[in-house]
Amino acid sequence: MIIGSKSYTKETIRHYVGDLSQIAGARVSRLTDGKADGVKTIEVNTGSGLVFTILPDRCMDIAWATFNGQSLTHITKSGIVSSKYYDSNGNAWFRSYFAGLLTTCGLRNTGAACVDKGEAFGLHGRIGNTPAEKVAINEYWEKDDYYIEITGYIREAVFYGEHLELKRTIKVKVGEPKIMVHDEVTNLGYKEEPLFLLYHTNYGFPLISDKTTLELDTIEVDCYDEAATAGINDYKRFQVPTKGYIRQVFLHKLRKTKDGQSRVAILNDDLVGFRGVTLTYSADTLPEFFEFKMMDFTDYQLGLEPSNCLPMGRQQEREQNRIKLIKPNETIHYALEYAIVLE
Repeated sequence: MIIGSKSYTKETIRHYVGDLSQIAGARVSRLTDGKADGVKTIEVNTGSGLVFTILPDRCMDIAWATFNGQSLTHITKSGIVSSKYYDSNGNAWFRSYFAGLLTTCGLRNTGAACVDKGEAFGLHGRIGNTPAEKVAINEYWEKDDYYIEITGYIREAVFYGEHLELKRTIKVKVGEPKIMVHDEVTNLGYKEEPLFLLYHTNYGFPLISDKTTLELDTIEVDCYDEAATAGINDYKRFQVPTKGYIRQVFLHKLRKTKDGQSRVAILNDDLVGFRGVTLTYSADTLPEFFEFKMMDFTDYQLGLEPSNCLPMGRQQEREQNRIKLIKPNETIHYALEYAIVLE
């Protein structure tokens, strides 16, 4: 186990602490105010300066994340909202969108609200507002390394309809400033189902400022609309908050490594004690990648979004014959890794 700049064995670290929660661990609590009342939280201290909060009642997504006290994420003015306030109509999803380090979108629609085969689908689907079941925290040693692992199951199921299950595992190695997210989506039903999955990873001030640059190995970039076309030359750069800024969305085709992964980096030399964050993800199962750039007052955010589909909505994906299907009893794996850039 590495704490600070020194390495300790399992036996040696016991000489220094009575309970390991002194230096690292997962702590469960509940929020008690406003629309967040009752929302369960799991705060994870990695012992490396990286601290983050999982919301089991919101798909085990990640809200706050800090490194050495400096925020990595954007939290919207909606704040944390209990899933009991979720409204699936149209674009009402934004009413409960907190952003955070991770907001999961899907599993039956991502992108635009639409009507497909007579069924209405709200913006970005239901899964991110669904509470997890069978949530378990496991802290354990492997030789002289200590791990924290949180697992939960999130179901999207209905009588006479689909039965999809998302198993999420969030894991850290104490002393390392990294977060590993591994998802397994299984079709527990008896017929093929359309499957939509988008990871809305969100970054804010002070990580994002006019000193920030985005590094990514992009093969080609397309623009979502006219606003993005106007800003195409600056998709790697950012600016101070600008009143009236119109959000820009860029569709990237990123190069993959031999092991089927893609990686992007957010760097800012004005940060204290670190340079930024990298996001690495399983590009074989998440072939699309979007950049959501919003530089308005209060809505000051960079979204990086690996996805298995384009963000046009289920109806348009069907019309373009692009819908991904998951077979009965099939399981598809997805992975994300966040890592702090120290130098």
